[in-house]
Amino acid sequence: MKVTFDKDGYVEMLIKEGDLPNSIELEDDDTIERKYLACYKLGFDGTKLVLDAEKVQRLESNLRAETLAYDLKKQVSSTDYKVLRHIRETALGIPTSISENDYLMLEAERESLVRRIREIEDGCQLETDINAILQEGYEIRQSQIDKDKTITDTVEVTVPELEKAINVLTEDINEDE
Repeated sequence: MKVTFDKDGYVEMLIKEGDLPNSIELEDDDTIERKYLACYKLGFDGTKLVLDAEKVQRLESNLRAETLAYDLKKQVSSTDYKVLRHIRETALGIPTSISENDYLMLEAERESLVRRIREIEDGCQLETDINAILQEGYEIRQSQIDKDKTITDTVEVTVPELEKAINVLTEDINEDE
């Protein structure tokens, strides 16, 4: 069999018959597991391939992570229609198919899935508990409501005071004339 290796010394290509440019010839070995082909290196004696168990574990771990991320993405995608329907119904001002509380719960569940995907893909640690996500959103919305109320209160107090001040100035100007 003829074998080529990548820059790290792992098998890149292997053929049983034919010509393979820039390859070395080794004795045929029927014990090589094809699914782990990229985990084989040339043995110490240079006559056979040996399996790098650590690379196999990394490969399988990555495969499990990719499979989990894929499954989580499918779960998110499977609820897209519910979210889009709710947004459309709300925008049109027609009765929604799900209540606002159910919609928030759905979005919290989706956010939990997305955060789990990010943990897998980005290697970061995020809060994925649905109740904590709902609480986080509630606090942010409440903070915005409080901020808006403060602005409204300020405007409602300031505008009348400015009107009074303008009236006083106008009266003073009229008296001076």
